[in-house]
Amino acid sequence: MSTLLSVKNLSIQFGGLKAVDSVSFEINKSELLGLIGPNGAGKTTVFNMISGFYCADHGDIIFDSENINKLTAAQVNHKGLARTFQNIRLFRSLSVVENVLMALQQRRHKGTFSDWFNSLFNTKAHQLTKKNLDLEARELLKIFSLDHHSLELAGSLSYGSQRKLEIVRALATKPKLLILDEPAAGMNHQETEELNKLIRFIKEKFNLTILLIEHDMKLVMNICDRIVVLNRGKKIADGLPKDVKCLPEVIEAYLGKKPV
Repeated sequence: MSTLLSVKNLSIQFGGLKAVDSVSFEINKSELLGLIGPNGAGKTTVFNMISGFYCADHGDIIFDSENINKLTAAQVNHKGLARTFQNIRLFRSLSVVENVLMALQQRRHKGTFSDWFNSLFNTKAHQLTKKNLDLEARELLKIFSLDHHSLELAGSLSYGSQRKLEIVRALATKPKLLILDEPAAGMNHQETEELNKLIRFIKEKFNLTILLIEHDMKLVMNICDRIVVLNRGKKIADGLPKDVKCLPEVIEAYLGKKPV
């Protein structure tokens, strides 16, 4: 299996406190990797460094054979890495389809003079592009059973549907790697079960590489190919779900005491 993402000796500190300490792991192409740990373990901090929101103090982040450690979040996104957020970030006052169109336009426009000219003067090429993007947006919504909500405001959707829309927006950028930051946060049991099915569907339908950062152990154990466990900023385990969940150090990290 070829490696898509390699995190090497990643460290960062805030005000003298080391939030992440020499963390290393790899993600292979088409793999669904779970990054888990108790609250304060450093999961989201690692996530933010990989996606360009934080710059690591030490270490390297090699994505598709390129070191992206010093790139901005926008630059990382253009390289083919898309993420969602623990707190859903949608354009709540725009319609569902408009939210997806924003992502499609972001994918297409790279700041070329041709794009700028066609957009400014509303040329036939620009009109055709808008039509094609609209068709693509509606097709994506149909795949994820959100097409009947296409004209509704994003903010009017149920919590589970808003989470689904955020994932659809990320997929619209056609990423090589999709990172999901605690997607089950705030969900009830039924919504979590639906999320489980959704992530499985995405992996199979798009043959996508996924990094799932999650606090819900049951969700991660059910769907991940492999799991990396953090505790207090350090990696304490890396392996198959069935092996990782039985490790004494993992049990201690979650329960706060050594297993008897």
